[in-house]
Amino acid sequence: MMTATLVRGATTTTAYDRAAYDQTVPRQFVHRSALSEVFLTGSAGLGEGTYLVSAQWPRAHSFFTLERNRRHDPMLVAETVRQTGLLIAHTEYGVPLGHNFLMWDLSYDIEEEGLRIDGAPSEVTAIATSHDVRLRGTQLAGMRLQIELFRDGRRIGGGGTSFHVTSPTAYRRLRPIDLLSAWADAAEAPLPAPVAPHLVGRDREEDVALAPAAGTNTWDLRADCRHPVLFDHPVDHVPGMAVMEAMRQAAHLVAGPGPVTPASYTTEFAHYVEFGTPCTVHAEITGRTEEGMHITTRAVQDGRTAVTGRLVMRPRAGA
Repeated sequence: MMTATLVRGATTTTAYDRAAYDQTVPRQFVHRSALSEVFLTGSAGLGEGTYLVSAQWPRAHSFFTLERNRRHDPMLVAETVRQTGLLIAHTEYGVPLGHNFLMWDLSYDIEEEGLRIDGAPSEVTAIATSHDVRLRGTQLAGMRLQIELFRDGRRIGGGGTSFHVTSPTAYRRLRPIDLLSAWADAAEAPLPAPVAPHLVGRDREEDVALAPAAGTNTWDLRADCRHPVLFDHPVDHVPGMAVMEAMRQAAHLVAGPGPVTPASYTTEFAHYVEFGTPCTVHAEITGRTEEGMHITTRAVQDGRTAVTGRLVMRPRAGA
């Protein structure tokens, strides 16, 4: 059971029963195979298309913590936004398990303080509001969610996502691909050598999603299907979160040396990134403001831009 006290504005306060953090939601509701990759612990409707969602960010994680578990990875915020959209669609709008989601965009912003790791897992509260809800008969066909994130009663960031929902039959018509064959072929494909981890904000080579390529500020997408987080389960294309990570790493490369945080990130998905076809990732600095360095990234495949990302890279205080 959850309870909530809401005061709109920068000091919005949310209060949960402690039981809200006792266990994760079912992994199927957030499209994860591994229980360790489920970060949401509960949800409740507040009326008028607004929902309260609880999340717990771990003190240590193989991918979503950095600097030897001193900071949460900002991409954990993006994953929390993604899981929130899926959970609400399944539990509040009745989308059957097994239906497919086509994500059109995903964004987040996060304060540095929100990423701190201290002596306990981080208990995070999300307030999600639905917009542009579209139905196909009585079934959800698509929606947009706007999300605010709170920690210790203080707003630390937010985000949003929009997506369409299709039945398995409709998805097979859209993508008549043998999933298991596509996955097996991708898993057996040789991987190019990665760029140096410290240049892309990572600690380990296995977490690097880019390989060197010809051209200025251009790299090859390095899609490692053996990665237990970015490729949590078999899929018929490169997951959106894997492409986002590659573009985030490209932004680190053009931002230059020195510790920076991708403090905000907006991504738009125009096409699937397919297995078996080269994909290049491009990044360029488009401006500098008090917020930080503005960088635009693109994932290009078969001569067209499949995904576009806009990031603000902020120098990390005290680093």
